[in-house]
Amino acid sequence: MNIHNNEQSSKRNGERAQLLLDMLVPCLVVSLCVAALLQTTGLLYRSELQNINRLFEARQWLSWSEESLSRLNPRLLWQYHQTHEIPRNIFAWDYTLSWLLEKNQAPAKHKFVIFNHSLEDEPPKEGVQLHPWMQPLLSYPTPRSTIAEAVDFLAGGGARLIILDNDFPQYSKDDAMLALAIHRAEQGLTSGHPVPVLMASTVNRNGFSNGIQLDATTLPVGILTELAKLEPGIDVADKYTGISSVALDEDQVLRRLVTRVTDESDQTRLSVVLKAIDRLHEPIPADLPELMDINFIGPPNSDQFPVRPFWYLLDPDRRKLMLQSQSKDVTINGAIVIIGDGVTDVHPTPGTSLGVSLMSGSEVLAQSIDSVSRHNWPRRLSGLGQWLYLAICCVIGSAGTACARRFRPKTTAFKLGAIAELLFYIGINILIILSGLVAFAYAGLIVPVVVPCIALTAGVTVALIAEREQTRVKAIRSRLAAADANLRAEKQRHEAQLKTKEAEARVQQSVADHRRREEFVRRINHDLKAPVTVLNWTLAKLRKEGLTSARAGERLEHLEQTSDRLVALIAQIGHIYTSLRFDPHDRPNPVCDLRGIILRCTQMEDTLAEVRRSQIRLHLPDYALPVAAAPLDMERILDNLLRNALLHNPQATWVDVSARVCAHCVEIIVADDGQGISANDLPRIFDEGFSTVKDAGEREGLGLAIVKAMVEKHGGTVTVESIEDVGTSVTLKLPRAADTVYGARPVDQIYKSTENKGETICRELP
Repeated sequence: MNIHNNEQSSKRNGERAQLLLDMLVPCLVVSLCVAALLQTTGLLYRSELQNINRLFEARQWLSWSEESLSRLNPRLLWQYHQTHEIPRNIFAWDYTLSWLLEKNQAPAKHKFVIFNHSLEDEPPKEGVQLHPWMQPLLSYPTPRSTIAEAVDFLAGGGARLIILDNDFPQYSKDDAMLALAIHRAEQGLTSGHPVPVLMASTVNRNGFSNGIQLDATTLPVGILTELAKLEPGIDVADKYTGISSVALDEDQVLRRLVTRVTDESDQTRLSVVLKAIDRLHEPIPADLPELMDINFIGPPNSDQFPVRPFWYLLDPDRRKLMLQSQSKDVTINGAIVIIGDGVTDVHPTPGTSLGVSLMSGSEVLAQSIDSVSRHNWPRRLSGLGQWLYLAICCVIGSAGTACARRFRPKTTAFKLGAIAELLFYIGINILIILSGLVAFAYAGLIVPVVVPCIALTAGVTVALIAEREQTRVKAIRSRLAAADANLRAEKQRHEAQLKTKEAEARVQQSVADHRRREEFVRRINHDLKAPVTVLNWTLAKLRKEGLTSARAGERLEHLEQTSDRLVALIAQIGHIYTSLRFDPHDRPNPVCDLRGIILRCTQMEDTLAEVRRSQIRLHLPDYALPVAAAPLDMERILDNLLRNALLHNPQATWVDVSARVCAHCVEIIVADDGQGISANDLPRIFDEGFSTVKDAGEREGLGLAIVKAMVEKHGGTVTVESIEDVGTSVTLKLPRAADTVYGARPVDQIYKSTENKGETICRELP
């Protein structure tokens, strides 16, 4: 019992392992191939870029600060939406949600205040008349004298660092005034302590979108010239300027900052961001790439990076408020202050890529400084790491699909349709991928998103199709096995019927034999009655109970044994009968239509042909074939020839029977395309007791001997031609009956339908 249970357990474990492999292998292979194709061609790279930073923000959802929880209020969200004049559509709520998560980010390391000069700040003439300090707002670009006044105010107000992110013309009449303000701030003459001032120089680029190529830098030459006069012997361009350039991705969204570029003279120009970090006396990270992904931790004009109009620096009332430490608005004390041109320098960023509320270059600059200062920029997988990540995704996703398929409960509730089951497994894979992405995002690592999802979707689809196809093939094999068992049962039944027919034919031949053997037949009649009676009784019982009864197999075996006994007995009597000499002129031979006899014999042998999966083809004229012979004798001759051709050849053999009328005889040819007879056996085929089939069993080599004896009895001849592995042809020539007229009967086609591998076989008689 224990051994049996162990075998059953091992079998079940093997089936489970095979089920896992059947699902795992196609899913893994297809997903790896699709991932490699998509990654190599870069077809979905743009889609990846549109998602990486949004997924990177997923780490903000992992923890909730107290302030963020307080913002989780529909009324507050609506008020923020309206207060910031965000367009009233569902897409614009993206910014409101960013505000909701704003306090989940780590606070900015430095205090930032941004002042942008936009065309929207231009006052009406009446306003200028009432407030003369608005006069500079009518000019664009901002006059350098106005910027110089702002630098003096910011340096005196306690600003920690000042960055001028303006588009400066190369020369202006007020260059000396701005240069002097910058020099005073640097020397601490304005506030009593040095306040660094930097100017951003724009890098012009050739190419489109993400191509970074240094052609020329737009430098405020006039300001630098004046600064050189104030600080002789100092490289003022390197001290006060830094490049300001960003990189747009394939989807035209700004995500990266250019930290350094090398010009044609191999001179490295640092970003104003790195200059600011250096002037803040902070170390520049050694692993900082030339193209750094910016960690955008706030929406446009967020509390961490507040943006105010430039006129704040001109309005005396606002100035007073900005100098107060408890101001409800912004204060400049201890802040990194950036002055920029907000109308000419705006960018679509991951949080503003819908075309509204774009982020200004000054805001991008502030968030870039914060990313570098906190050493907290996202890092992208690239090269071998990216390929390894995709391979791991495919392996884990395929294994997850296989396990889900293996351990899914086999209840009615889980019997899903094809589409529902596909969605079920795709959902599992998406959960697996998203779980990994959240972990990577929390670690600050940007990984591909769309490629593994599409690759695993393709892999799961192919695996399900293959699994369903395999299930269908197994069902077909099961049905074929059942059909094969039924066929074997039918074959046994047909063989029993054939043996019965042979026995009946031999009995008829014995009864119809010469009268002088009547006494001999009468004496053996008693011996024949017993097996025939048992045979008929068994057949009657079998017909009544059917082949599906419980005792059908037993009765068939009994029938076969009885038939074997009867066949052996009759074969012995037939041997004795055919060995006797008889006179062919003992009685006159009647005239019979050989054409009709051929038709009857072939129809009787159809059952054997079906069992052997062979076919009999007739080629007969449409008129009678009269011969002077007993019909029973002719039937015995044809039966022997047809049975030899069907039984002694492989299955699916073609047997051709043709007949024609010659001058003095009727010629019959029985040919097959079977295995043929060897040249050594051909001279002995008419010998009584000789058979080419070595395991013939009940066959005792009497068929052709009887044929030869019968044909010669009626004054005919028989010849055999055979080629091994090609086929055998037997030709009979029987004397034609003279002066006998038969009515012509046209023969067109005879169709016999047989069960042979589910096909219908047509016999055509031309």
